[in-house]
Amino acid sequence: MTDTRELPGSAEIIFHAKDEDLIDDVTFHESSDPDAFPFHGIHGYHPELGEVFIFSGVPDDGEEQLIALYSARDFGDPPYNDERFTGDGS
Repeated sequence: MTDTRELPGSAEIIFHAKDEDLIDDVTFHESSDPDAFPFHGIHGYHPELGEVFIFSGVPDDGEEQLIALYSARDFGDPPYNDERFTGDGS
């Protein structure tokens, strides 16, 4: 990845699914407080995947998780929430 930077603060990531195998939407709750939510992330660009966000953390269920989200504009429709993570709650 290029232009990689650590995202400020913390985030909570909620997946909305129609069934067990299909995620319909993703909601982010963000905070400038690094201890408010369980996930911390980095942002960068991949030559094939486009804009990439990688989050790691230990949510309430106690198992460590790694979540990668990317735009992949050349592989299908753009994401519903087509705004960049700013880390300031906006």
